Amino acid sequence: MDDAPKVTILANGNVGIGDTSPEAVLQLKAGTTAANTAPLKMTAGALLTTPEAGVIEFDGTGIYLTPTNHRRLFL
Repeated sequence: MDDAPKVTILANGNVGIGDTSPEAVLQLKAGTTAANTAPLKMTAGALLTTPEAGVIEFDGTGIYLTPTNHRRLFL
């Protein structure tokens, strides 16, 4: 059984997921070259009806970034 912490929250508010010494507000453990080890993965879904600043969305065919109030196709 793996007793290592899965989530670490430091006194300064930094959070590590799979990382016990986060140096950022949110730090994710690194992935590997093996399948299903990516540190961040998005599930496809419907895009928001109204674009919202600061949002990243994935609809199954493209990744969209909304830096202001205008959605932009990234990939």
